[in-house]
Amino acid sequence: MIKYFTKLPQNDCVMKCKKTYTIPNNEEMSNPDWKTDFNNEISLAVNARRGGNEGRARVCARRAAGIVIGEYLSRLEMTDLDSSAYNRLKLLTTLPDIPDQVLEIANHLLSRVDKDHNLPVDADLIAEVRWLKRILLNEKEISMLNPYIYISNLDEKIIDIPAESIVSRTIHDDEQVRVILFGFAQDQELSEHTASMPAIIHILRGEVKLKIGNDSHDGQSGTWLHMPANLSHSVIALTETMMILTLIKNTG
Repeated sequence: MIKYFTKLPQNDCVMKCKKTYTIPNNEEMSNPDWKTDFNNEISLAVNARRGGNEGRARVCARRAAGIVIGEYLSRLEMTDLDSSAYNRLKLLTTLPDIPDQVLEIANHLLSRVDKDHNLPVDADLIAEVRWLKRILLNEKEISMLNPYIYISNLDEKIIDIPAESIVSRTIHDDEQVRVILFGFAQDQELSEHTASMPAIIHILRGEVKLKIGNDSHDGQSGTWLHMPANLSHSVIALTETMMILTLIKNTG
């Protein structure tokens, strides 16, 4: 059965955490300027990306991560820390009981670029460092097995959509679902194809033409669509568009 909404109905959302990880809170040990230093590096990273200097953006994001890790370690009363962001990231990966998603982000930040100056992984380091800050320093409990993912502004995941291109970012991937954010330049198309698992399309902004099986629909901000596996579909962006695709792996 296909479910299609031009606007999402309002509803409540409940999040549950099972196994927890307690964040240290020895703030008297912390550097009082760390928030200012972090925000400065993030601002530099965002401005570098907007200016087309992704290499500079990565450097600033890594330095911001080093500031966060330094604050985290100081709250653990670890002193005489190496000031190098790279070495702090390496140290973080050796600590016990660090959540897997934190380790994954640390490894992204430690990755070396290839000969074309591109990362070997599809990752938005600025967004990941912001998430790292929330997880390591937020005074709440998070799940170690399935920590909830909170993104305050999805537009920050794809800051720029070049002309004649489609940009994608995987924002969550586990054994149950994979969630992908797409940014379409005007007139770009995901040509007709099928997916081997049920899928949900949610249009965040823009206008699209959706073809689902033998049916066609006009989509805009708020359009929501659920499809069973193996149903042919395509998406044509009539304007610059942001879209969430959720692939549902576990249907048992």
